[in-house]
Amino acid sequence: MMWQRAGLRLGALEGPIPDGDGGLFFTDLTSGVLHWSGSALRTVLPDRPMVGGLCLTRTGDLLVSGSAVDRYSVDGVHVSTVLSLDDIRVDKPGTLPRFNDLAADAGGRLWVGVIRSDTSSSARVPGEVVLLSPREEAVVVLDDIYPNGVCFSPDGTLAYLADTFGRRVVVVSVESLRVVGEWSTSDAIGHPDGIVADRDGGVWVAQWRGKTIDRYVDGATALSLNPGAMPLSLAFDDADPHRLWVVTGPDEHGDGAGDLLVHRCEVAGVPPERAELP
Repeated sequence: MMWQRAGLRLGALEGPIPDGDGGLFFTDLTSGVLHWSGSALRTVLPDRPMVGGLCLTRTGDLLVSGSAVDRYSVDGVHVSTVLSLDDIRVDKPGTLPRFNDLAADAGGRLWVGVIRSDTSSSARVPGEVVLLSPREEAVVVLDDIYPNGVCFSPDGTLAYLADTFGRRVVVVSVESLRVVGEWSTSDAIGHPDGIVADRDGGVWVAQWRGKTIDRYVDGATALSLNPGAMPLSLAFDDADPHRLWVVTGPDEHGDGAGDLLVHRCEVAGVPPERAELP
């Protein structure tokens, strides 16, 4: 399998979102939000570390997670705060919450993971996945989860949620918001992080610490790729659905550097949707 590499030497990379023109927005957890045109790297937000997720809106703005979900122009100008931690209304004393990965479904609703850490030990504790609909309050879809990547089935009826420390993928009905299935990723060494779906019903999972990208069909491993680096997240390109973007980072020992990788897939992927906001 051939992997094209951008040759960047950055930190831990997350939140890849294709820009629609063959480029990619992504985050460096140690600094901020970046954009790769295919030949040049541009800084969009230089002073916003620990951004776990990005999503484009239907009007072309960029949603950025962290201590809040904020809306920026693609040139880095702040537009508004879309979602704050006060909007979640979940009381878990002794925990420090932050927004992590986020993705829009076919209806333009925004699915956002809330990660939590213990305030005394900094250990990760279960968080939530919340749903923000246009002109409606945020509702909790799933509790007791260590949320990371979010993606959707080709027909848009199912949401796949990566539960990193639970080492599982949870399947939720987009219509009823009920859990309709789950499968374990414990057969892999790693922990599920970024997640995308393809048009044949496969679900691709970046295995943090495991250093593989695994494709699951009906909950069983159908393919395992070794990108030669620590994969953290991934995205299929809307300009070319056979192009899979992978962002990487240092391993658990701090070895290696963040880079952008591109893999050519036989099956076409499901590109990310764009969020609809008031």
